[in-house]
Amino acid sequence: MLGALGIGGQVLEQELERLDRTWSPPRYTPRQRTLLRQRIALRIVPALILDSAVFAAWERELRIERPVWKALVISARSPDLAWPHVVEALDTPEPALSEATRWFLVGTAAAGAGEHERAASFFSRLDSLPLDADRPDLGWGLRGLSLLLRARSYEAAGRTELARESYQRHQVAWAAADTLGHALRRDAAAALRRLNPE
Repeated sequence: MLGALGIGGQVLEQELERLDRTWSPPRYTPRQRTLLRQRIALRIVPALILDSAVFAAWERELRIERPVWKALVISARSPDLAWPHVVEALDTPEPALSEATRWFLVGTAAAGAGEHERAASFFSRLDSLPLDADRPDLGWGLRGLSLLLRARSYEAAGRTELARESYQRHQVAWAAADTLGHALRRDAAAALRRLNPE
């Protein structure tokens, strides 16, 4: 859930440390721990990508061969080589991920590859997805976070008006955010000040 809300840093580190303690010997062998991490990696990748060092450590250990994971890894390491991997991730169904998570991750990889217009389009897909109101659905958090990342993508593409609109929508969507979301709201507010003509 932390990744869906854009919360990284110390909070993310603490939660990952807690997870590692849960999966430590003697309860689990190192091999079992690796298998558990491989099994959940795609489900928690929205949180992992918030911290490039954490994501890189998981990638080094796990070597996951799923197209969306590879697209994220390559867009972080070699952005100029990433676009074909983003296309492969688009073309490959990923049953372990919800549609909201899949579009969010593909948008993140596209942005990392420098394909900012396409990234904004992928983040926009979250607006039209039906989300579950009866049980926890990461899509609710990812939808709000995607507004911020969409705004950044539009800004990087030079689409100032669309960037401004997306930053404003993010501010409205996160108006009641708890203290963990305040940093993202401050970032969006600073971007709005920068983009608004005086």
